[in-house]
Amino acid sequence: MVLIGDDNKKCLSWPIAKIIELIPGRDGEIRTVRLKTQHGTVVRPVQRIFPLEVQAIANNDKELKEESNSVNVLNLKMS
Repeated sequence: MVLIGDDNKKCLSWPIAKIIELIPGRDGEIRTVRLKTQHGTVVRPVQRIFPLEVQAIANNDKELKEESNSVNVLNLKMS
């Protein structure tokens, strides 16, 4: 799960999306991704998507695990 960055909106208003396809450039590096959003699919450059931090919750009344796991987008370079 990722947030789709937009310069015209505050980051709290950025839409959430799921990566459904990695699109390599001519050099073989992943440069673009196809995302599934609430309203359909979009294609965005890797520089405009941001991994969503997710907290894991234990089942059956166990303590909450307070470890945050950043979504690893197949080691994409986000520079």
